[in-house]
This record gives sequence, C-alpha cells and structure tokens, in this order.
Amino acid sequence: ARIFLFLPLLFLAACSSKPVVKPPADLIGKDTIVQIVADQLIVESLVFNAPPQYNKDTLTRALYAQLLEKYNITIPRYQSSLTYYFSDKKRMEDIMKRAKSQIDEKKSQLPTQ
Repeated sequence: ARIFLFLPLLFLAACSSKPVVKPPADLIGKDTIVQIVADQLIVESLVFNAPPQYNKDTLTRALYAQLLEKYNITIPRYQSSLTYYFSDKKRMEDIMKRAKSQIDEKKSQLPTQ
C-alpha cells in the first residue's frame, strides 16, 4: 500500500519540477548560436517582406540552405542546440538580447537613404 501512495507523490514531484535538458554531444557554441539566431531573424524578415512575385517557400528554403552552409551545420544539430539553450529562460533571453544587438549593429552599418 505504501508503494501506491509513493508513486502518485513521485509523479506529482516529477511534473512540478523543471525538466533538465542535457546539452547534446555536438552542441553549437553559445557565441555561434547567437550569430545563427541573428541571421535566422534576418532571414525571416527578408521572407516576410519579400515582394509578392517571389515564391516565399522557395525563398525560405534557399536562404535557410545558405544559412546552414555558412555555419556548416545540419538542421538536427541546430534544433538540438536550440532546444538545449532555450530550455532555460535566462539563457534564451541572453541569446535573444545578444542576437538583437548584432542585428542593430548590422542595421547601423547600412547606408541611409
């Protein structure tokens, strides 16, 4: 009877605790993930703002292929690294803040019209 009382308590404790995501063996470094996230946000902006005559699916695939090639990474490696980094709110906020800073810096270097 004690086991039956213990198991529900264990289940409740497991549900209430924060899941721990272990870093993957091929984890992308934090500085690099910041650069990739910044570039990814730029890609998303380009696709969103593309003129209507462009096929957005084709454009998205082409730009993401360039992004993966630029950093020599695969989609599974990128996804597993993001899952790890974004499993912690503070890490995620730091990455997004740094990515935004990189984008702001790139924007400041663009010629003004």
